[in-house]
Amino acid sequence: MAVEQETTALFQTESRARSLWVLSLQRLLRKKVGLTCLVVIVLMYGAGIFAPWVTPYGYNDQNLDIGRDRPVLRGCAACQTPSFKHPFGTDRLGRDYLTRIIFGLRTTVIITVASLITGSLFLGIGLGLVSGYFGKWLDSVIMRVGEVFLAFPGIFLVLIIAATVRPRVLTWVRNLEDATGIDWIIRLGIVDYVVVFGALAAFSWVGMARLVRGQVLALKENQYVEAARAAGASTRRILAVHVLPNIL
Repeated sequence: MAVEQETTALFQTESRARSLWVLSLQRLLRKKVGLTCLVVIVLMYGAGIFAPWVTPYGYNDQNLDIGRDRPVLRGCAACQTPSFKHPFGTDRLGRDYLTRIIFGLRTTVIITVASLITGSLFLGIGLGLVSGYFGKWLDSVIMRVGEVFLAFPGIFLVLIIAATVRPRVLTWVRNLEDATGIDWIIRLGIVDYVVVFGALAAFSWVGMARLVRGQVLALKENQYVEAARAAGASTRRILAVHVLPNIL
């Protein structure tokens, strides 16, 4: 009998979880503007990820003879106005603008995904959980630090951090390459990626942390959290099992 009740309760819990996801999807499908923006983002990021297969040219392919039979455009022999073969035209070296833009999206994909995971998700949710659940002086410190970050222009701080940290990181990586014989870390621009998304992650957690904190303040007073605390559950278990899944 107990096994049957436990199975029924588990089935109801799984059904409720599925129904919540379905409900969220239905609400999303009713938002035409949101769907339109989502489609545009997916197309842009997809084009950046699959850029070598999407574009007919390489990002650095040059054709200095492309404008030989055309009038010189603003003193640039290789520059070409938009056409069927080059929808955005070409630059002074005969490189296709559209191709270079699509390949540039790959950098956007790498930096935004990395900064989102490390900053908004990891730091934002983690600090928001700690701030909302423990409160008191810890909450004050985290929120006041976040307000200090919000008081300055984000891009300005990112540029300062990138300009001051990059030379030191570059020197450390160059020494690492000399010691190990690896020669592709700096060449592939990995140092620049790490510095930029690290700087973005350092300031992108504030909004998510404030949002999560507000949810935790409301959830931590619920009866199931009090029951778990009375049953002797550790703080880590309460946050991971009872609070985090309900704020997602």
